[in-house]
Amino acid sequence: MVLFMFVIMMLNLGKDVVEQEQQWTAPDLWLGPGLLSLALLLQLLYAISTGGFHTAAGITNIDVHQVSTTLYGAYLLCVELASLLLLAALVAAYHLGRTTENE
Repeated sequence: MVLFMFVIMMLNLGKDVVEQEQQWTAPDLWLGPGLLSLALLLQLLYAISTGGFHTAAGITNIDVHQVSTTLYGAYLLCVELASLLLLAALVAAYHLGRTTENE
């Protein structure tokens, strides 16, 4: 999420995009998502109050050490390729979003 926000700030698309974003953030457009968020919040509070966080049969908790051992053990090549792909996407977004002095 931080990477996404960084790319959006880096692109800085101009006044047309700002006006479009202001239209998207009108209060009447947030009524539906707000009601759905309220329903989810009430459901979460109900689950917490009734103790609904019991683990199912066969599910175990794993800690950070187990995840890191798996990612940097058997899947090291995949993790490195994914990080290089994300770096290439960041560089491409920078070059696509930059403006020259003539623009």
